Amino acid sequence: MLFEATFKALGDPTRRRILELLRRGEMSAGELGAQFDATGATISHHLSVLKAAGLVSDEKRGKYIYYSLDTSVMEDIFAWLAGLCGPQQAGTGAAPKGGAQQKAPSAPARGQAAGAGGGASGPRQNRGKHAAGQSEK
Repeated sequence: MLFEATFKALGDPTRRRILELLRRGEMSAGELGAQFDATGATISHHLSVLKAAGLVSDEKRGKYIYYSLDTSVMEDIFAWLAGLCGPQQAGTGAAPKGGAQQKAPSAPARGQAAGAGGGASGPRQNRGKHAAGQSEK
């Protein structure tokens, strides 16, 4: 399952920052590297992990490699999570009978103010080989 590699890739703050930068549009490896206090080899490693997880795609043009955000795996994860959060099957005993289940309000993510941006409402980026409906293996 590809989700393990995706969650592992998302666990690193540098890789999450790279994804945030690519949300604005494609960038070369050099342009990305200039945004960090890290060696080119370190940024290259992070980009390789992101690519293996299906979160970015790359295209070589001349002597430069350009990276772009690939949201298809994230869309697959959102769909999977939505299925987990959806209505319970009859007989599971998870939801109380006779009324809607109440949820406690969630706290904002650490380091993020309530209502701060992000989320899945932004424009779709490139759709790569991990489009919805394809195997995650």
